[in-house]
Amino acid sequence: MSDETYNAVKRDFITALRIIYREGLSDAFAHLSARSNDGNEMLFMPRKSPALVQRDELFFVDFDKAVPQSSLHQAIYKARADVKAVFHFHSPAVVLLSVVGQSIREVCMLGLFLEESARLQSEAMQIGTPIFMERDEAEKIAKRTFKPTSTERAWDHCAAKRAE
Repeated sequence: MSDETYNAVKRDFITALRIIYREGLSDAFAHLSARSNDGNEMLFMPRKSPALVQRDELFFVDFDKAVPQSSLHQAIYKARADVKAVFHFHSPAVVLLSVVGQSIREVCMLGLFLEESARLQSEAMQIGTPIFMERDEAEKIAKRTFKPTSTERAWDHCAAKRAE
């Protein structure tokens, strides 16, 4: 990985941690990882709040080395070669779920969308029994909605909120 690419990944990594923190979706125990370009290790973070992690504290870990809080990430990367980033956080509505994706930006935005969807479903259920779409229809809508350009637009919005 070139220095320029590595610095961009580290910048996205820290921005994603801050977004999840500022949006109220993490406690002190959330953790993020990103698969390296060669696919044999992951970029990981120290055992501290996502609100406090600094760029120079990020480090690479191979998939077999025991590192606190990394076993879930390592198991996912070993089982799924297509997964490029993993974000495990303890948001109020979806604490039991983790989010896998193709980049740090995508996994961060999927986390926000998952939280919003859980909140909306909970609110809808207070009104009455929801009528759910068929799976095929929901997948068609998801393919039209969740495009890389949509992820980038949402990322830019949340990153700008971070800068305020």
